[in-house]
Amino acid sequence: PEEIAQTEEKVNQLILGAYDVTVTEMPIAEAKKLGAMALFGEKYGETVRVCNVSGKSVELCGGTHISNTARIGLFKIISESSVAAGVRRIEAATGANVLELIRQDEALLAQTCESLKAGSPSELPQKAEAITAQLKDKEKEIEALQHKIADMRIEGLFENAMEVKGCKVIFAAFTGTAPDTVKAMCDQVRANAPKMIAVFACAQGEKATVFAACGDEAVKKGAHAGNLIRQLTAKLGGKGGGRPEQAQGGVTDIFKIDEALTEVPSMLESMIKD
Repeated sequence: PEEIAQTEEKVNQLILGAYDVTVTEMPIAEAKKLGAMALFGEKYGETVRVCNVSGKSVELCGGTHISNTARIGLFKIISESSVAAGVRRIEAATGANVLELIRQDEALLAQTCESLKAGSPSELPQKAEAITAQLKDKEKEIEALQHKIADMRIEGLFENAMEVKGCKVIFAAFTGTAPDTVKAMCDQVRANAPKMIAVFACAQGEKATVFAACGDEAVKKGAHAGNLIRQLTAKLGGKGGGRPEQAQGGVTDIFKIDEALTEVPSMLESMIKD
């Protein structure tokens, strides 16, 4: 933004200077003596067209030019992008088109002021900061509620845990719960229950994330979260893996998650030693 502003300032100063523009055809050797700027890699004939802006700019150019810089009126950059290494493409509006851009921006500012109940555009940054702070507070409240709900779900799952060769197994799919929250649930189970194995999934849109955690005692008996996730994700059109203690993976076949989770106990049967 700073370089764009500097470029606009420089060009508009040249426009306001009302410099005469002369276009002359001459041999390329003579143009080079004048110090005319040429595009790197461009091929030129023996005779070239030289555009001279009162000595402020001297270039080889075959385009259309005004006779005086003042006729441009105004200059405003609309966009800039990279077209090659070291080469930038600039698109800009001039003259009356700049005034139209200003009108559009003013209309957008007025609409934004109305939406955010700001008295003037100068109040918009403060209003935006206040709304952002409110959203962050609400996100924290939602996250805290999700953790409470998750804790309640875990308690219920503990009560109905299945037993596989001396280890307890719980699994569940969550909807509307953030992946970070579900991962934290897995970590919580692993930290508090050494013989527990937890497999949780959470769907978001058309994809889902599956987490697995194995307590230290369960790992000693052969349970491996990484291998468990690899088997599950393979069934659900995804991939994943990790360490024996914890692992995760991503899947796309979200409609088969519940069915796949019911196979977790049988997968563990072949891992865990008696």
